Amino acid sequence: IVSFRPDVLAVSLDTCLFPFGAAIVASAKTYLPRLVAVAGGAHTLVGSVERPFDYYVIGEGEATFVDLLAAMNKGRDLRSVAGISFFEDGIPVTTPRRPVITDLDALPYPYRDASLLRSRNRNFMFPATTEQRAYASVTASRGCRYGCSFCSAPATWGHGVVRHRSVSNVVREIEELVRCYGT
Repeated sequence: IVSFRPDVLAVSLDTCLFPFGAAIVASAKTYLPRLVAVAGGAHTLVGSVERPFDYYVIGEGEATFVDLLAAMNKGRDLRSVAGISFFEDGIPVTTPRRPVITDLDALPYPYRDASLLRSRNRNFMFPATTEQRAYASVTASRGCRYGCSFCSAPATWGHGVVRHRSVSNVVREIEELVRCYGT
């Protein structure tokens, strides 16, 4: 992170990983004091933004993150960006949620680094490292029909809301993975 010297560092966190993400960001900010840190993911649903993060993107981040960066770049009032939390004069501010993305086929396929897809040194994956092959995950839907009390899905996607990508869109992504990465 420090050698790349980004202006903005964005991380996706669930609550159990928040302390690790916060430690990484805090460390990076000691070397890059002007670094803007943005958190997304399930942890952002628990309330207002926490330091060392400057912004939380709440809910689906694709449009919100782009809008946040544009607002920061143009000096636009951050209260005009739907789906974020931030500090204003030391006081946490949360803007209204952005509606969920209804057309999942309109989203681009995720960026995938070929070297990571082919890496056999991923000790967090199963089966054991010696048996691993290149792989990638594909998300075909968002949401859940149920409202389990222990799960963040209803808060993220809405209670009982499920959206699906078309079969042809999912198949094209799988074909691209096979063609480009051998997964």
